[in-house]
Amino acid sequence: MAFSAYVDAYLEKMYEFFNIKFQKFYHGDWKEFAKKRSTIIKDDYVIKYAGRSRRNFTDGSQRAGHIAVGEMFLTKYYFYNKRFYYLFPKMTREDLEILDKSKDTDKEWFLLRNESNVFIKTIDDVEGVGKNIKKKLLQIKDEPLKGDAFTTFNTYTKEIVSKLESGEYQIKE
Repeated sequence: MAFSAYVDAYLEKMYEFFNIKFQKFYHGDWKEFAKKRSTIIKDDYVIKYAGRSRRNFTDGSQRAGHIAVGEMFLTKYYFYNKRFYYLFPKMTREDLEILDKSKDTDKEWFLLRNESNVFIKTIDDVEGVGKNIKKKLLQIKDEPLKGDAFTTFNTYTKEIVSKLESGEYQIKE
C-alpha cells in the first residue's frame, strides 16, 4: 500500500471515529456542541470562552496553559475556515501585556499568541459590556473558579455569551 493510500485510509477511520463520538455526545448537532463546549459559533468566526486568569499561565501548578493550547488547537481544527477568538473574560488587556513580557519564552503562551487566525480576547475586548459586569468579573480575576467565584463567573459570563450570540455585544477587532 502506498503511503498516501495509508494516510487516506487512516484519515477515513479517524473521521468515522470522530463521527461516532460526535453523534454520541452532541447528537450530531453543532449547536449542542457549542453549548456543552463553551463555544459561540457565528458565520465567519467562533468564540471559545474560558475562565482563565493571568495566574493560570504563571503558576506551573495550574497547568492551564496546556489545557488552553489543547482547546485552541481542537477548536481551530473543528472550525478551520473561521476566525477564532479565545475569550478570557477574567483578564484585561493589561494582563495580556504582562504575560507577553513575562512569558516571552513560554511555549504554551507563544503558541496561543502566535497561531494564525487565533486572537486572544479579554473583557476589555467585548464591546457593549456594562461596567458592573466588568467590575464583578475583575473582582474574581485572581480567584480559582470555585464557590462564590464560580457562581459569579457563571452568572456574568452567561449574560455576556447571550449578548454575544444575539449580536448585542461584539468582539472588538
